[in-house]
Amino acid sequence: MKNIMFTEAMFNAVIEGRKTQTRRLIKTKFSLCDVICPKIWISCIGSMNKDCRHKIKPRLKVGEKVYIKEPYGSLDGTPPFIYKYDGFAENNDIIHKWENKMFMPEKYARYFIEITDVRAERLQDISDEDCLKEGIETLCMSSMQLIQQGQLYRNYLSKEIFQDGLKPKKSYETLIDSINGKGTWDSNPYVFCYSFILIK
Repeated sequence: MKNIMFTEAMFNAVIEGRKTQTRRLIKTKFSLCDVICPKIWISCIGSMNKDCRHKIKPRLKVGEKVYIKEPYGSLDGTPPFIYKYDGFAENNDIIHKWENKMFMPEKYARYFIEITDVRAERLQDISDEDCLKEGIETLCMSSMQLIQQGQLYRNYLSKEIFQDGLKPKKSYETLIDSINGKGTWDSNPYVFCYSFILIK
């Protein structure tokens, strides 16, 4: 079974049902040309051959079940495990060390998702509605602020998360830059957009 990883904030958004989409950058040494959903065709850089095109397929497909990796640990490296994203501090004394989530095997996973839709698009084509499906966090604001400004969302590049509210797309911009590096949004790369449901 394939797997997927999220940051701690996005992992919690998935588990809480606030996140039902994830966008993954399409990385290639070739230049991208057209989008043919849910696949992408790319042309070789500098090639004079018009037929020099390659098809990039999404890593995940509709109907596929995927387990979610997360940091875990125990006293002696064997079950039962506890999971870091349950709110345990980095330096807690309950376990010797947290296992790197990159190497988490399926048998220790406790959450799974099922892919319900896949499409390819430019990152900046995301709608405000899809920004909400990406799990951006609502700010705690007074009723007067909400009346004056409408619902605002977290700035993921700011430590003052409850004082620096943003509109959905701007909030998502800070989220994607915090995950993939500053400038990701501005570069407007092609992405695969995966919609999913959490399997109970």
